[in-house]
Amino acid sequence: MLAVKDERKRAEYDVQLLANRLAYLRAEEAAAAKKVRSEKDFTSVGFLGLHQSCRKDFDRNPRRDFQRLVAFVRLRVTEC
Repeated sequence: MLAVKDERKRAEYDVQLLANRLAYLRAEEAAAAKKVRSEKDFTSVGFLGLHQSCRKDFDRNPRRDFQRLVAFVRLRVTEC
């Protein structure tokens, strides 16, 4: 009788471990998906939008705007 009780406790413990692992993997997957979406947004909208917004000023002071653009890209890369 004691062996059956111990087996049941062990099975319940294993179920809890698997549930925790599954929750952890789902959270990791969500974080990875969020990072991918962020990078897609940056490359498709953010970077191009930044470039287009700076285009008018670029003719006036190209070195400053280029340095600002490089700093922005470096900031985004270090966030990953």
